[in-house]
Amino acid sequence: MSSRSPALATTAVSIQYAGLWTRIAAHLIDLLVASLLFSPFELALFYLSSVKWEAYVTNPRYTIARCLVSMTVWWLYAALTESSKRQATLGKPSVGVIVTDMRGDRISFRRATARFLGTFLCDLTGAVGYLMAGFTQRKQALHDLIAGTVVVVHPERLGTFVGVS
Repeated sequence: MSSRSPALATTAVSIQYAGLWTRIAAHLIDLLVASLLFSPFELALFYLSSVKWEAYVTNPRYTIARCLVSMTVWWLYAALTESSKRQATLGKPSVGVIVTDMRGDRISFRRATARFLGTFLCDLTGAVGYLMAGFTQRKQALHDLIAGTVVVVHPERLGTFVGVS
């Protein structure tokens, strides 16, 4: 059974790659969503720590725990949604884009995980890895190149303003 996006599989459309600003807009929406998803875990960690807020936010042990929980929430959010039938985190459909592999097929959880892990390299480059999406032929950021993915305008949104260039 093909995991190709139904819209990509059933229509002969030209592929338009999502532009840098569209990707940034989607990411900002995803930051809000991930923050909301993380908040209950943050409150639970604080409650379980049985310390005052100041000690909680300054103690390295709790900082490490918060970072691990935050990264796990972000990873699961990104990998599960991008490998789902929707092929997108919640921010991406808001701006009319989806994530596919190089053939237009839906990506696997494993590939979505590689894409997520690749974002750490983007961070290590001082965001240059993200900015590559503004200059590469298929508008791929470093994590897309690593995972073999592209962010494309959803075929149903072609011809509407979604900030592609």
